[in-house]
Amino acid sequence: PHGRHRIWRSNGKLHFDGTYVNGKKHGEHRYMYPSGALAEQISYLHDIRVRVHAWDIRGNLEKDLMFDENGEFHGAQIFCSQPLEGCRVVEYDQGKKLPSLE
Repeated sequence: PHGRHRIWRSNGKLHFDGTYVNGKKHGEHRYMYPSGALAEQISYLHDIRVRVHAWDIRGNLEKDLMFDENGEFHGAQIFCSQPLEGCRVVEYDQGKKLPSLE
């Protein structure tokens, strides 16, 4: 595929919205819950996943992840527990978990 691509659910709500450049994922790809609420947003750079945000059905952040050019975790990764138990931050460098500062 090339250009903007959308997939609609049978209920008329958007399920997926993303862009391809010469068959490769590029830019923001959004996945929605059946209600239409945003479930996940993945950022791509020429088919390489660089960032992922995900939310639960109520809109609470579940994760915020960053990746390097090899698709490995890189930088601060945020993982949240539900219901509202808080988030933890885990640092990575080139896919390797760094020692905790706690």
